[in-house]
Amino acid sequence: MIRPAVVLVRPENNANIGSVARVMKNTGLSDLRLVAPSDWRTIETWRTAWAAQEILEGARVFETLAEALRGSTMALALSGRDDQVVVLDVREGVRQLGTVPEGASTCLVFGPEQSGLTFEEMARCGRRASIPSHPAQPSYNLSHAVGITAYECFRLEPAPRPGHLLSYDERQKLAEEMEIGLRAVGGHSQGEGAIQPALPRLFDQPRSVGSGRALDSFRGLLHGTRGSRRRVQGVSVFEDVKKDDGGVLDLPDLKFRELIFIGALKRLDPGTDPERAEVVVDETRPMPPFREEGLFPPRSRFSVERRNGRARFTRLD
Repeated sequence: MIRPAVVLVRPENNANIGSVARVMKNTGLSDLRLVAPSDWRTIETWRTAWAAQEILEGARVFETLAEALRGSTMALALSGRDDQVVVLDVREGVRQLGTVPEGASTCLVFGPEQSGLTFEEMARCGRRASIPSHPAQPSYNLSHAVGITAYECFRLEPAPRPGHLLSYDERQKLAEEMEIGLRAVGGHSQGEGAIQPALPRLFDQPRSVGSGRALDSFRGLLHGTRGSRRRVQGVSVFEDVKKDDGGVLDLPDLKFRELIFIGALKRLDPGTDPERAEVVVDETRPMPPFREEGLFPPRSRFSVERRNGRARFTRLD
């Protein structure tokens, strides 16, 4: 199997983000990257992750796709766009990801649910694949598409790998140098950066100019040129909540992490003892149905002790 990062570009449905985390854990993946998401830290996201919440907690957010791809060697864009362009079958696309050198970073890139990736975003990835489907229902739900692609990564048999391929950053740098060189000899008159999206695959083949003496010679040529909700799935969310006569509230630790994740509780002492914390209720964030039951009044402060999979809340004010 291979373990690429999963990049979701402008995801629109929070339930899908949680479901993607779940299927990533099913298939041994753990690196989730979100590009320009909306307000994704919600209960809906958390609960659809279903035992994969640590993937959400470790997810990284980026402003642009270029930032999310930084440091990667190869990226595969998944798209169902029917524009008469020849694309790879998803199985072949994953197989090509498996040809990068051992330890190199790769990415699976998925676009927003309604519109998908733009042409520029697909070009930036360099490779594009589609998932076969019945013509009566050609499009897949985002989490299903991630699940199918991740499963192909999980089942991929090991194959011989080259010693070195250029990373995404190195290819971008070469593209910049090529732009400067072409502009110096008058062979490129488009706007700055126009050539870069068209070149991501130029140096990602094992026999290309992507390594060693050939790469040095190519760079020399360029430089020379330049020189010139209450119930979830039928189970009450309060069934495992306890409150004793002294007002101490006892929750499963997973529920405590959920409330921290969505921002309904904010730690006043981040980075301190993981088993003890002081938290305050943020009344601007949703906390259904706990607030309705009077368990967490607005702006209230609590001391929290975590032990044996439970979190005990003692009110401080």
